[in-house]
Amino acid sequence: MCQTGVPFGDTYWVKNWLQIDGEVLKPLKECPNRPIFGFQCTRKEQSGDRFWNLFSELCTDPEKFFNCAFVYNYCPLAFMDGTGRNLTPADIKERKNLELICDKYYHEVLKLLQPEVIVAVGDYMEKRTKAVFKVYEFTNSIKLFRMPHPSPRAVNNQNWSEKAKRFLEQHNLMEFIL
Repeated sequence: MCQTGVPFGDTYWVKNWLQIDGEVLKPLKECPNRPIFGFQCTRKEQSGDRFWNLFSELCTDPEKFFNCAFVYNYCPLAFMDGTGRNLTPADIKERKNLELICDKYYHEVLKLLQPEVIVAVGDYMEKRTKAVFKVYEFTNSIKLFRMPHPSPRAVNNQNWSEKAKRFLEQHNLMEFIL
């Protein structure tokens, strides 16, 4: 996402399937181990490669996917350790204030979009969604499902694409994207 600004932002898929391109500016302070090249980046983002590859296979074109789907990045900030390894919000010990801010904006997005179904990608996103439901007392009946995260860092995450397809079928979600 640092390279493109798109959730699960593998450069290849963002440019070639989503057909998004443009200038990406460098941050004021850039990690020397993870420089920003924008859309010229040739490094694979494995989660994004898995995610968009699956939906390009299922939907054939992005219009079909986005007709009923919206991909939201709960925390659109990049955190890295000293070596440049990506840190997710779940990796950060002192994250309460960060989550309060992210929850607030997530709530605003939910109010605006009024979804019938939320597919939380990964355990952390499911927990944050439940927290937002509790704090903001959603009265409508949004269905919440947890899909496995495409990260290769996730335990037992081989064959993610097959697991994700099974998940979509088991929860009758294919109809929304086909």
